[in-house]
This record gives sequence, structure tokens and C-alpha cells, in this order.
Amino acid sequence: MVPFPFTDLSGYKLRPALVLYDSKLDTIVCFISSVQKITGEFDLVVLKSNVNGLKVDSVIKLTKIATLSKDLIIGKIVELEEVYLKEVDGKLKIIFNL
Repeated sequence: MVPFPFTDLSGYKLRPALVLYDSKLDTIVCFISSVQKITGEFDLVVLKSNVNGLKVDSVIKLTKIATLSKDLIIGKIVELEEVYLKEVDGKLKIIFNL
């Protein structure tokens, strides 16, 4: 759970996030939304499960990325299954043209 900033930096919303990269001081995350509306080709639907800890089916918004201080991370609630991690990797390769 992290306070994820709005894109216009007018505020933030506490939400689950997927850690994309973790360093000593900062963490790069993309947000996870419980609103199951697909708005782009880089949104990924994740079904709730005992493994991932999500309370409801959700959408990972892979184009909503932020670098946050590790001090802002409130706790770990999600462990994403391998099938979703592979999809995340594939979509990120397209986004960043890798």
C-alpha cells in the first residue's frame, strides 16, 4: 500500500501498488485499481486470490508509474502470481520499446 500521487500532483490516494523496481532508498511502482475499467492496452486485469491478497478483482495500470521514497510504503499486501508477472514484463517491454 502506497500513497499514489495524482498525475496533476494535486493530491494522492492510498492504494495497492505493484513494485517494479526496489532500491535502497526508492521504489518504482505502478498502481492497482479496484475499478475494473480497462482504459488502455497496458491495463492488466488481476483476479483476486489467496496468493495475491487482493480483496477484489483489480486492474494494474502499467502506464501509471511513480518513483516513491521507501518511507512512504505502508505495507505489503500483494504477491503477484507468475502468470501475471509474465504479462507485466511483456507489456512493459512494449511500453518502453525494449
